[in-house]
Amino acid sequence: MARKYYTETIPDVVENLNTAIDTGLSSEEAKKRLTKYGPNSLASKKKKSMFMRFVDQFK
Repeated sequence: MARKYYTETIPDVVENLNTAIDTGLSSEEAKKRLTKYGPNSLASKKKKSMFMRFVDQFK
């Protein structure tokens, strides 16, 4: 189950994530995490074609 960071105090979250409020992650640590976890991005949603948008107007 995913951890619910919003229920924890800021110092607890900072400690758990091994970071610092004032400096954040070092470049080296950021590269390690990027390699381990991948980029922080959402999957893009497939767009409807113009034809399908046209057809949907008649539904």
